[in-house]
Amino acid sequence: MGYWRQFENFDPLTGQVPYWQFGRLSSIAWHARNLLRNRTSDQIALMANLASDSIDEYFSQAKENEIARLRREEAWEFFDIDDDGNIHGLNSERESELDFPTSDNTNDIDALSESVGGWSDIFDDGTPDPEDYEYFAAMALWKVADAIYKVTYNYDYKTREDIKKDRQKLTPSDLSIAGDIAIEAMEAVCHAVNLRDSQRQEERLQEKIKAAETHASAKVQRENDLKWESLQAEEARQKSENAKKMAALSKASRNKSMAAVLSQWDKDAALQKLSSAKAGIKLSQWLGTQDLEPFEPRTVSQWISAHKKEKSAI
Repeated sequence: MGYWRQFENFDPLTGQVPYWQFGRLSSIAWHARNLLRNRTSDQIALMANLASDSIDEYFSQAKENEIARLRREEAWEFFDIDDDGNIHGLNSERESELDFPTSDNTNDIDALSESVGGWSDIFDDGTPDPEDYEYFAAMALWKVADAIYKVTYNYDYKTREDIKKDRQKLTPSDLSIAGDIAIEAMEAVCHAVNLRDSQRQEERLQEKIKAAETHASAKVQRENDLKWESLQAEEARQKSENAKKMAALSKASRNKSMAAVLSQWDKDAALQKLSSAKAGIKLSQWLGTQDLEPFEPRTVSQWISAHKKEKSAI
């Protein structure tokens, strides 16, 4: 969920974060507030609104670009066309087969990462513009507010008021949705901290380089360069090792989910009669109910298509 006035009911700097139901939520809020300690509540709300609008614009532009590509390639089967030949946008039943970022397959962090950093003079009062990491910290806080709201209130559309929930009557769905939002808040603040730390490291590096260029002799400079190259090589080696480990874990998790999906497809004759796209939707939903890594319908459909080809080749 994007930002929509969450800070009217939850002050991003002073709003109380209950330890129940999610004890770590207060820690997430503390880290985000620490990153935004030089900002006012109004400034944080403005950053959150700008970030949310940017995410919406990113997805909208991605869809427009995909529509333009399909028109150029005359892939009319992906469009909703009436009897008079008028195009009414993408065919919703075929849209999942396309490969472009949407809110269903791309998280808010990745979407914001594609556009953050391109804004200036957003406060109109001479206040320094936000650093990139501050936008993600603001995102973390609006998601903290969302998680709190989900286990605290229901919105009554008739009275247009927030009705407090009975804690003893929270449904598993309430807790599950709130938990997912809390995880998104944690991911956003972790991304913000990483951006802040990377920025600091870059600033320190630039200071060291400037000092070396100003004060060091050519010999000392060369020695410093060699040390820095060695540090970079070691860092690159460690990153490579970590990337390999993470890739192996990700592949193992993906293979486990794929094996479960294909086994389910092999056992279900009704699924086998469906197209790969429709079977992919059903099995993607089924996968979400299992203790396995979930995957979007497009990916599941690709597994099924490849599996069909392998079986037919035998």
